[in-house]
Amino acid sequence: MTPKEINDIVSQVEAVLGTSGSIEIDMNDDRIKEISPFFKKARVRHPLSTAGIVVDFPASGTVLTVSRIGAAVGKAAPTRSTAKAEAKETAPASKPAPKRHQHTYYKSKYVDLIIDVFNDPASQIVYLVGPTQCGKSTDVREVARKLGHKLYTFSCNKETQYCDIFGETDLTIDEATGQQTTYWKKGIIEQACREGLDENGNEVGPPGVLFIDEAPSMSAEIAIGLNRFLESDSPRREFVINRDGGRTIHSHSGLRIVMAGNTALRGANTDNESFHTAQMESLDLSFVKRLGPGFRYGYNRVVEKRILLEKVGDDKVVAGLLKFRDKIRDNIRAKELATPFTTKDLIKIADAYRIWNDLGAAIYYSLFTYLLPEEQVKYNEAAMLMTGVDLLDKYRDPDIDYMD
Repeated sequence: MTPKEINDIVSQVEAVLGTSGSIEIDMNDDRIKEISPFFKKARVRHPLSTAGIVVDFPASGTVLTVSRIGAAVGKAAPTRSTAKAEAKETAPASKPAPKRHQHTYYKSKYVDLIIDVFNDPASQIVYLVGPTQCGKSTDVREVARKLGHKLYTFSCNKETQYCDIFGETDLTIDEATGQQTTYWKKGIIEQACREGLDENGNEVGPPGVLFIDEAPSMSAEIAIGLNRFLESDSPRREFVINRDGGRTIHSHSGLRIVMAGNTALRGANTDNESFHTAQMESLDLSFVKRLGPGFRYGYNRVVEKRILLEKVGDDKVVAGLLKFRDKIRDNIRAKELATPFTTKDLIKIADAYRIWNDLGAAIYYSLFTYLLPEEQVKYNEAAMLMTGVDLLDKYRDPDIDYMD
């Protein structure tokens, strides 16, 4: 597509929009039918943005929304927030004092429910599922803190070693004699099981909490080993360490186990899960059936607003950031974007805003480095609606060849 062809498309869109701030038009309308297939391409969207125009696609159907930057823009895709949730977010509340470099921890509703499960005499395994950076690990730490239990954590990935979890034989060298002696190096499961026990296995202190993060990424070898550990119905879980002569260990009766992941352990079964996680594999159903209560997490809109109010302290800036958030997440739901927009992303923007007092710079340097090229254009459009500034034009140095 030549620059002239792109300029012609921009001119046609400007003619269709006329003096209106925003219009809805079917992509099969004769006025745009031939050019509408190009609206999703970055090399067209950016010139449109530079001309002050943004085109939104619906989650379904064929009706587009064409708007001028700064005009009231209709939503391209319906949000999943209910009227009740929106009412909660906009309800008047006491404004928290700005903390700027930090923010208050707002526990989710699941913390108390998880504590209820932990306090039950039966040893049930809790599973937390939700997108990246939505607070799962933070809640587990809070549960352990409130109960006064030591937290033992390991994350599953391709580099996770069997010996780190289940233990291994290691060598120690006497510095004086140089003599080598073998000993058993405890894995994290044995450490968690032994928490609160004396050398004879008597319960003398509070138990531990074993947290298995990124659980869907565990290897088959680790899953098989864990399956034997999880199958026990007794509060004092039994585990046989085959690599240490078949030695059997028993846990504290209060040991509790939590797992977390981005999927429900059955593989990535939705487009968003496929986009947002490397946890693609499905675990054996016999493993999944060992688990007890499960809690589904997401991004808490009310908590995000309170965090921004604490860190930014400016109602107008916060309102703009929340609209930016909603616009990006609507695009994600409409499958226009793949990269998740997390609570942590909002926190990063707020921190960068504190440093530079420039919202455009805060958004650009916090997010754009980590986006796909096509995504940068969509983020740029959403930012322009809020700030009126073309971030790609302002912050990309024309003297630098970025090789993209």
